Amino acid sequence: MNTTHINKPAGRAKSCVVCRQFKLACDARRTAPEPCTRCVSKNLKCRFDPNFKRISTRRIAQEVADELHTLRAAQNNDFEARGSETTHSQLAVPTGSPSDLSSAHSQPSPTNHQDQSTSSKRSRWLELNFKEVVLNQTLQGVMIDSSTILMLFYHFEQHYQPHARFLQRVVSLNDLSSKHPLLFWTILLVALERCEGCENLYEQLCLVHETLLAQVVHVAVQNIEVIHALLLLSLWPVPKIRSSYDPSWNYIGLAIHAAMSLDCHKPMARDSVALNWKGLSDSSAADMEPSAQAMTWLSSYLGLPMPICVPQHSKSLERAKQLAGDLLTADDRAQIQMLEMLCVAESQLESIQDASSHFSMIQACDAQLDTVKSSCGESWTTDAELQYQSIKLYMFGMTFTQDFPTVHEQQTQAVFYRQIVLEKCLQAASSYILTMTQMSNLTIGGKRHPIGALTFHPRHPYFTALLMAASSIFRFLISYHDLRESQQQQAVHYLTEAHKIFQSFPDNRDATRAAIHIEMMVNIIRNSPRPDGLSGVELAIRNRLGSSVLFDSVFRGGQLRNRRTTDGANPPVSEWVSLTKDYALRLPLAPEQKMPSPDAQQWSIDPTSNPTLPLRTAGWEAWDSYSNDFAIMNEPWMMNDAEFNKECAAQQQTFPAAGYVSDIYGNVRFPSGQ
Repeated sequence: MNTTHINKPAGRAKSCVVCRQFKLACDARRTAPEPCTRCVSKNLKCRFDPNFKRISTRRIAQEVADELHTLRAAQNNDFEARGSETTHSQLAVPTGSPSDLSSAHSQPSPTNHQDQSTSSKRSRWLELNFKEVVLNQTLQGVMIDSSTILMLFYHFEQHYQPHARFLQRVVSLNDLSSKHPLLFWTILLVALERCEGCENLYEQLCLVHETLLAQVVHVAVQNIEVIHALLLLSLWPVPKIRSSYDPSWNYIGLAIHAAMSLDCHKPMARDSVALNWKGLSDSSAADMEPSAQAMTWLSSYLGLPMPICVPQHSKSLERAKQLAGDLLTADDRAQIQMLEMLCVAESQLESIQDASSHFSMIQACDAQLDTVKSSCGESWTTDAELQYQSIKLYMFGMTFTQDFPTVHEQQTQAVFYRQIVLEKCLQAASSYILTMTQMSNLTIGGKRHPIGALTFHPRHPYFTALLMAASSIFRFLISYHDLRESQQQQAVHYLTEAHKIFQSFPDNRDATRAAIHIEMMVNIIRNSPRPDGLSGVELAIRNRLGSSVLFDSVFRGGQLRNRRTTDGANPPVSEWVSLTKDYALRLPLAPEQKMPSPDAQQWSIDPTSNPTLPLRTAGWEAWDSYSNDFAIMNEPWMMNDAEFNKECAAQQQTFPAAGYVSDIYGNVRFPSGQ
């Protein structure tokens, strides 16, 4: 194995030539100065070449698919002779608390006993008849041959279907294509995004798939397969030019209401006289298994962004759990129970204004979540741990949406409660990031991927909650009083680890945005003009329930990026330059930008400036070393103090403005009346 030291060119770090050849995420940022994970696993030389030009790999997918198809056909007689089902490869992750995961590095093949026991009972999703000739398929001029279709469906079964167990068994790809084209092409689209050698095909399919989707949702959803396609698009959304264009939340709402119209929330009894009545859809209750309806309804909540639901929806989850039966593991049931707790807690906490009552409710809900975890014992899985910590973060976030009291005695009490909640935020966020970091070091079926077991995980809830964890640490650092050095070191360490995970997806637009947001959080923290940080800062965004903490941190980053060099003040929010425009050269292109389309937009950089005034040093050495190695935060608008002051002085000679006052963010503003 070649362990030659990686020689990186000057400037921002690039992927090594091997990863660039296959357009894969390269984790050299995390492994430097050692070779990247992919080169180690493949016994390749990991090197950087600024003059490297990618060689066309158009035939790679075809060759791999042909080989797979030949292998499957050769095994056909063996499958029939045995008359048994082969369980598909599943990701196995270690159980236990985040602290227990510290030993995962030394375990080459960690397992999850609960997952192993259930996988043996679970039938395969793909049960294809190998005598059927899979046909080539074409969608608006985009053709995919039969061998590639087979390869992509098996790829989806191995890496994606374990996160989408609401999908019904597939026995014929030709039937699925003809009867449910949206679901068929959505599965191919999801499988293509991280499939080696299929990048161009993914970009082509993105454009025509949107047209197919528009045709389907133009009328009321008529069958459960359309709902499943919407859920897949919510779990693995197609990156958009701007994050505000992401339709995931719209798809989730449509899926929930469509599921209700098909009685998924309360499946009809098998002995009902109305069983075969189609009502307002083209499907009747007899066309759908109650367990499939129940799994669809549960999946509208489980694994997607934290739901905002009415009490009737929450009550229907209990009935769905009964109908789903053995399809749900103990892990699934624990996660659903915790989601139900969150729904109840958010609805109650939103109506409580008294700080003492609010804090008591949070303490009670926190204890209930701990009880769920302790009752699961050894069946507690990594997915349950992530759900457990993320639910705590969303619940704790409700504390900061309250109006701060005006009476002095109540203020003292509110500050005391907030300090306790902030400590809880730090611990939950640290545990979440630790668990994600450990998962990034696990293999899938013995194969090492650039970001480990996280490579094929859905964006929701894993990566959305990861950014929520980083935002919670940001809230802790700017609001906590009497910050200890050990706490700051812990916070900085896990902010860095969260950034590393997002940076490990350099070809993903959404992940790169998240990494940039964390960099802006760091810049705000380190440039606080007050010795005690930004203590007492209230949320500017409060209308997103527990997610308000995340949205507020993004808003603060926008404040910082749009500071004027002329006077240090912020222009009106309506005049702010978007992150998409600021980072046009750094953000990977969205699929719609890579293909010729009238909707494709090219963005240019409009840099603004930003000061640096480090006040605390504890824990930041690791971040400095990490960011310096890979030129992180070297954006044009991130000037240092000397540069910023020089720029301001030069412009103030032309546009003098006396009487500046500085707010808690160091933003210089005019006093009243000026």
